[in-house]
Amino acid sequence: MTVLTLILALAAFAAFVAGAATGDVMWYMLVVIFAITGLIVWVMDLRSKK
Repeated sequence: MTVLTLILALAAFAAFVAGAATGDVMWYMLVVIFAITGLIVWVMDLRSKK
């Protein structure tokens, strides 16, 4: 689960860099999608550890 969270965080960062470089709004939508998915996975991971 932790590896998946790390991959999602890196994907969100890469999409943010691509959005900043190209100025395309589509990349920022990807950042939001990756960030929300990463948060959901992280919360599920925290709940499973308790």
